Amino acid sequence: MRSEVERLLADYRESAPVNIEALIENLGIGLDAAADLPDGISGHIKREDSGKYVIRANRSEHIYRRRFTMAHELGHFILHKSILDLSGGVNDNVMYRTDRDAAAYNSHIHAIHERQANSFAANLLMPDEKVREIWQQEANASGHVAKTPDLPTMYRRFEVSPSAMKWKLNNMELEVRD
Repeated sequence: MRSEVERLLADYRESAPVNIEALIENLGIGLDAAADLPDGISGHIKREDSGKYVIRANRSEHIYRRRFTMAHELGHFILHKSILDLSGGVNDNVMYRTDRDAAAYNSHIHAIHERQANSFAANLLMPDEKVREIWQQEANASGHVAKTPDLPTMYRRFEVSPSAMKWKLNNMELEVRD
């Protein structure tokens, strides 16, 4: 039997774009999607004094990047909550690496954890099945003549950065026009 978290993740992955804000809130995590964070910090997740976790994304970054940041921090919560509990949270810099100079530095978060959170975020916001479905819809959009979708159409449909979408499509071996 699937857990409530697994069910929610599956439900939200059915739409493009994924409503990451609603998913986070439905999981009982606080969210500040336009936080006043220091330059160089894309986001963080932190356990507040109340015991509730809050995800924050830097308001100075584009909304598509903030969506990835929110999903990345959610990945830390889902995958690494026991590690987060050791120090209360983690800050992530613009390279999605834990920032040693930040107030919420967590020495227990390593490069492997950051890669796992990135993978979680990419797979949540751009699920393979949905990417393939929309890619095919766009390829067939011109009627009987198949065409290769363009990158802006794809990244806008998923509300992710061009580089994130290009990475995903390359990994899925799907062609795209720039």
